[in-house]
Amino acid sequence: MAWYKIVSQFTGKALSVPNFSMQDGTQIEQFTYNGGTNQHWTFVSVGNGLFKIVSAASGKVLAVPDGDTDDGVVIEQFTYNAGANQHWQLVWVNSQSITFKIVSMATGKVLDVPDFAIENGVNIQQFTDNGGTNQHWQLLPVS
Repeated sequence: MAWYKIVSQFTGKALSVPNFSMQDGTQIEQFTYNGGTNQHWTFVSVGNGLFKIVSAASGKVLAVPDGDTDDGVVIEQFTYNAGANQHWQLVWVNSQSITFKIVSMATGKVLDVPDFAIENGVNIQQFTDNGGTNQHWQLLPVS
């Protein structure tokens, strides 16, 4: 199984499960990459070009809570239940910099670093695609 760090093109920080939490509903944050398994993710096909994005630390997947369609909803980890709110599409932004938008199947919104925040611990939200680099992600293999 291939593992990746998912890094914001804007901040250079990685998607992270705070404190290696195993709890459903734990909000996902950005944090300086430190090599922890709480920052490693794998992409498992669920068909039709969609993926569940699974944490190496918890085995839980990225989810939009209750499939809420509002901008600003914070992304969480949750036990996989095959809901559309747990299925994601990767959309190329730039093949040379290997950047993607990560789009929710349930809401059509993308993973977003709120207000271009650069601090560690900022929660990752979903937001309407506006083309900002705070919505572009690199998938970098980890060994």
